[in-house]
Amino acid sequence: MNLKCLYRARINSKEGELNDGDNVIIHLKDRSKQLSEDEKEWYDRAFGKKRNIMTFNARYVPLTQQQWMKGSQDIYVHLKYRMYPEMYDEFNPRQYDEFRDVKIKMTAEEDDNENFIYKYEKEFPYGDLEWEFLHRQKDNEHDEFQKLTTANSHNSLDYMKASKKPIPVSADQ
Repeated sequence: MNLKCLYRARINSKEGELNDGDNVIIHLKDRSKQLSEDEKEWYDRAFGKKRNIMTFNARYVPLTQQQWMKGSQDIYVHLKYRMYPEMYDEFNPRQYDEFRDVKIKMTAEEDDNENFIYKYEKEFPYGDLEWEFLHRQKDNEHDEFQKLTTANSHNSLDYMKASKKPIPVSADQ
């Protein structure tokens, strides 16, 4: 049997390129074995339904000030999302219209130290995504939103982070 192989270095390889005479170990997938949940997730992200999906995570943790720790404020993430045009064949853009310009209330959970941790996570098809944190008095629909930064959150040690992974690049760019 004539077997032709194409080699490439692993993405996380420290060695970089393969050189003549290098030994390579190839792991073949045994399709008779059941995949673990991690393996299924990896396969979906690499080749399946989630291959063109990014995950957006937002976290806000106020570290001191009683008024913020005890949940007197509602914390929101303001999202502006636009799907890349090359995703239109795979995903229905109308399903994501609500995220073009939306303020979403973050979920508040209390940790062991009675601090609130505000969280939001959502998966989107690859696209442009901008965000900012907002706040207003708890359960006051008529109060105006104010932009939340560490400068106006009463404590410069507050933890505020949002990220999207992987970071996509459009064919238009």
